[in-house]
Amino acid sequence: MLHRRNGRSTTAHPHRQRADIDIARFTTSWLVSPFLLSILRASISLYTFVVLLTIIGYDRSRGADATVRRSFSYFTVLTYWGLAFYFAFAAAHSASYASQGRSYLQRWPVALQRLHAVFYCTITVYPFLVTSKQFRPPLPRPALLVFLAGAPTLILIPPGAVVFWSVLSYGALKTRYSTWSNISEHTLNSAFALFEIALPRTEPPPFVHIVPLLLLLALYLALAYTTYATAGIYVYVFLNPRAIGAGGVAGAVVGIAAAAVLLFLVVRYLIKFRLWVTEDRPGSAIRASANADAVHASACDDVGLPMGNVGTRPRESRGVLPL
Repeated sequence: MLHRRNGRSTTAHPHRQRADIDIARFTTSWLVSPFLLSILRASISLYTFVVLLTIIGYDRSRGADATVRRSFSYFTVLTYWGLAFYFAFAAAHSASYASQGRSYLQRWPVALQRLHAVFYCTITVYPFLVTSKQFRPPLPRPALLVFLAGAPTLILIPPGAVVFWSVLSYGALKTRYSTWSNISEHTLNSAFALFEIALPRTEPPPFVHIVPLLLLLALYLALAYTTYATAGIYVYVFLNPRAIGAGGVAGAVVGIAAAAVLLFLVVRYLIKFRLWVTEDRPGSAIRASANADAVHASACDDVGLPMGNVGTRPRESRGVLPL
């Protein structure tokens, strides 16, 4: 059965009248074939794993085993692991879609499909939060709190990265190794997030995803203070009430939560803009091609035939997730 939603065609199971998330969109692209998308995602996953394992190996070679253990208390490192595993699974989903016409993701239980949608939301928001917290200008405390809430929007603009690496990096470029590791974890992470915002056919995350975004930040806050309770170390200075006062800690926490919501909105509307450019814009060739493929897929479903390869344009599918 063929439905239209927000000007786009999608096929849905006849018993599912409300279709909020089209699962096939997570595994296809408006620009490249599913196979090439899987190759690109696998390459990013491989690179992120190489970065993480190289850093661990380098620290262990210097006898810094404690540093390796503590690294799992840093939000930067945890989000980078998240990117590595997301791109590994996303590559497998796209590869299965390219080879079989139906991805592993479409065969998963609905609960896991919903969690994958939340996972996608986190890897398109948190990397910008990681990059933005590297901005540490010498501002008075009230101005700093305002900066923490507003600076993330600068990360979506190239000059923001230029400012960080030229002025605010505080020795991040001191050696070749530190240059590579810091660029990988604090700049390329946002580039990888932009890749997932721009290239796949995903739709904007629903507003309800703000809840798990903030919940995961709260859980991280608990982890950070658990690290202090067990190891006596504040992983970030803005969590140390002795350094900036209890009010400063509270302000920083609220500012980071506000920044996360702001980044969610920026990402959501960037995706909406991408959909408008590639699918919804009147006269768009991509829109016409996608609609034709959806009609073809629906017709094949009705007569019980395999969809086959519809050129290089992604196929619409019945993998629709109701919320």
